[in-house]
Amino acid sequence: MRMKPEHFDKLAAKTCQVLSPRTRLIVTRRVLREVLAQDDREKSILRMAIRQLKRNLPFSKSKLAEVEQLLSDCQKANRELLIGYGQILRDYRHGLETAMTFDQLCEVLGVNPVHRQEVKEDGDGLLAITWIGGQFEDSATHYGKDGATGAGPVTRAIGAAMQDFMLKNMDLMPDPFAPGGPFHGVPTYYRQPDGSMARKSASLTVHDADGSSRVVERRVEKVNG
Repeated sequence: MRMKPEHFDKLAAKTCQVLSPRTRLIVTRRVLREVLAQDDREKSILRMAIRQLKRNLPFSKSKLAEVEQLLSDCQKANRELLIGYGQILRDYRHGLETAMTFDQLCEVLGVNPVHRQEVKEDGDGLLAITWIGGQFEDSATHYGKDGATGAGPVTRAIGAAMQDFMLKNMDLMPDPFAPGGPFHGVPTYYRQPDGSMARKSASLTVHDADGSSRVVERRVEKVNG
């Protein structure tokens, strides 16, 4: 059911009130569902308008640019709202985890009982449910259906906040190509000023006789052809 704007405003205002952690999480989830639903509605309507305007080119060129900009603005605004709520949830998670047991968190987030042990292998907090251990929010009702895994509102908000943090703090992220990283062993390529490509083979981990090890970096070499 579509929520009326005035009802959404009242619900969003409640997240600023003094509520129990459990109630705050429930209200925030409902607000996020509406944010995501509104984003879907706006994209659907505007993309349909864009398709129709493209059929009338070049006469609709000016209007097409206007609607495309509107779509971009709506997506950006909704994304920023999602990131904002995600940052609040990420930073407030310790308060939730102190006030609620793991099972209570799972109940509010709709985690299927059969998935809870799997989550616990990576932790018993909010990030284990939505980020580190997997994406099990709403798994009690939607898990595996039509690609809905990971589509829970809290999961998407926290995911957006984490992605935003990583993109803005790339210098703080560990090198994914370093030993132990997910891309260790994969060569990297660099485009040179003349347009050619240069290849750097993966670093080597050398194990010495005394049991120690060291990493040997390869040189960047120009790719022939």
